[in-house]
Amino acid sequence: MLLARHQQQNAEGQLRWLDLMAGCGIRGLRWGLEAVPVRPERVELWVNDGDPDRLPCLKSNLSELPLPARLSSEAAEALLARAYLEGRFFDLIDLDAFGAPGALLQPVLQALRFEGLLLLASTDGRSPTGHDRAGAIRSLGAAARVHPASWELALRHQKDGPIEICSTGQSRCDCRGHSHGPDIQWHATIRVSCCDQSRHSQQDC
Repeated sequence: MLLARHQQQNAEGQLRWLDLMAGCGIRGLRWGLEAVPVRPERVELWVNDGDPDRLPCLKSNLSELPLPARLSSEAAEALLARAYLEGRFFDLIDLDAFGAPGALLQPVLQALRFEGLLLLASTDGRSPTGHDRAGAIRSLGAAARVHPASWELALRHQKDGPIEICSTGQSRCDCRGHSHGPDIQWHATIRVSCCDQSRHSQQDC
């Protein structure tokens, strides 16, 4: 919430924010009510959840927002791919995949505007802490092991995913993260910048 508000107060021009897996929409609601205290017209809010049965709940919960919200019930991969092909890039994306988010990192980073923010959360506590090494290899490409600092290592694995993807191109990731402790989740905040502005510039859409 603080990062969204900071971006809204300090960035120039229009902003586009995406809550990719919104659930009941509480995050989008808080963005609209708390992170955009002034000039809400500067923010284009997208709220999506892959379950179409949640759409009436999203509409009800977000009906009082002071800014227009684009609501959808699409698969995350489809929404991101179409946004990328249409040249619609996001200044802030929240990805809380209710598990390991690794499979969505590539399309998310493609749809993220340079100097944008990716808020990345994971609730997969077994794989990156060494309790499911096969799962860690599948989702992280690393054979995590049980360790006294398992949660710190899990956070490092979480941050390494976007950095590895960026390193294969012209992008650079600056990552910060923190853990909420066992059985809850950990977050990584990623800012992506790039030397090659031909992919999408600060003026795109």
